[in-house]
Amino acid sequence: MELSPKQKQQVQMKFDTYCKKTIKGEVKHCWRDLTRQKSKESLFSELTRQELEQLYSMDKYCFDRRYFQVMGKAVEVNDLQIAEAFQKLSEKKREILLMLYFLDMTETEIASDLHLVQSTIHYHKQVSLKLMRQILEEMYGKKALPYEVIMSAISGDAESVNYVLEYYDPYINELCKRKIKLADGSEHDQVDEFMRLRIRAKLIEKIVNFKILPKELNPFPFRRGQQLHIENRIERYPAGRMEQTS
Repeated sequence: MELSPKQKQQVQMKFDTYCKKTIKGEVKHCWRDLTRQKSKESLFSELTRQELEQLYSMDKYCFDRRYFQVMGKAVEVNDLQIAEAFQKLSEKKREILLMLYFLDMTETEIASDLHLVQSTIHYHKQVSLKLMRQILEEMYGKKALPYEVIMSAISGDAESVNYVLEYYDPYINELCKRKIKLADGSEHDQVDEFMRLRIRAKLIEKIVNFKILPKELNPFPFRRGQQLHIENRIERYPAGRMEQTS
């Protein structure tokens, strides 16, 4: 089946989310294994209370979504790139964008709820969109993986798989950094090579298992309120759904 340009773009987005979820999941497993190893190498009687508390963690496997509180509601953003950009905004700017694009509120309604004039809301909206665009350009400025490369990689083509690995190497390296203490007592970040190779191996394993069904490729995937229009920069990004908190 021949896909439309919009559907190919959806494949690119889903593959990117899939790969980043795989990478983050394996990073979490690596850190958990390191923690276990550290606990076995130390006598519990020699550890401080603070060190003991660091030997366990609460696992949360929500790598592909984030929640933000707005007006007593938990707003789910299921696109990591948008969510990470939201986290870099001030609370007020983030709140206004979430109300506009996720709660389907108008500028007038938001102004009334926040006890501001509509022109102030409009100003904050424009400034916030500009900031979001800048943040996304800085974080994810490079071009998406070509659709053809993705299709070749999932079919097992070695050259295409290597292309995918090199594409995600900067992302992997950033997540594999560990604090190393030098002889003079200073610290610096260093990429853990064992962790990096382990994550690359996991990514190779997962790439060939990536599947997407034609029925998942909706030619009109976004409803009003489920698409964050940051001019032309991120008009393709899915948003999320809103849940009422108890």
